[in-house]
Amino acid sequence: MALTYDIFLILCPFRDNVAEFQILVRPLTDLGRRHLIGADGFYNATLDTALLCLHFPEALVEHWGAKIINLFAQRTGLPMVIPSELSPRQRRRFFLEHVSGYDTYVQQYWDRDEALPLPTRVLEHLREHVSTLPAPMPGVFFDTRNLPLFGTQRPRTATLGG
Repeated sequence: MALTYDIFLILCPFRDNVAEFQILVRPLTDLGRRHLIGADGFYNATLDTALLCLHFPEALVEHWGAKIINLFAQRTGLPMVIPSELSPRQRRRFFLEHVSGYDTYVQQYWDRDEALPLPTRVLEHLREHVSTLPAPMPGVFFDTRNLPLFGTQRPRTATLGG
């Protein structure tokens, strides 16, 4: 099994903004199998937040360098968490305290016969699952204060309680 270099993009609020997020991930749509081997989508209904995890092959990162891959992903303008750039404590905290709270999960792999680009396909599958869930609770917001984010933007609802 090949090792991957993963980047988590934060999409918040998600439910009513899927079309906008599909536009933001367009810079990633040209990535073929050599560049992006898979992607996962996570959704937390309470926070109305999704994570789009992009799996880059480790060989690509060794060839181009992590900095180039990170800059490429930053073209989306979305805040990112890059687990391999975190300390072991931060990484453990991110997965155990944050990602484990996401209750919907989709996984997609590159498929040359698929018309939709991989990142778009993940968002479409998340949209299908989210549409069957109850609306998020008002007044509960995504809190990024304890997340080690890369990139310059933070989600619009960046503090708990507004």
